[in-house]
Amino acid sequence: MKTLELNQMEMTVGGWDWQWDAPLTDSDWGCAALGLAAGIASGLNPLVGRLTTLGCMLTQ
Repeated sequence: MKTLELNQMEMTVGGWDWQWDAPLTDSDWGCAALGLAAGIASGLNPLVGRLTTLGCMLTQ
């Protein structure tokens, strides 16, 4: 069985790689518009808009 070094294990277990300086893609803007529309349609409820945006971005 092959053993991994510490830096290889960090890359394996990493998780969601988010870069704060990365430009937004067209699908990110689409998710933002969808969340805004859902928030407005539900009576200006920001929680619904945030959850809609988050769900859209996680399913991309």
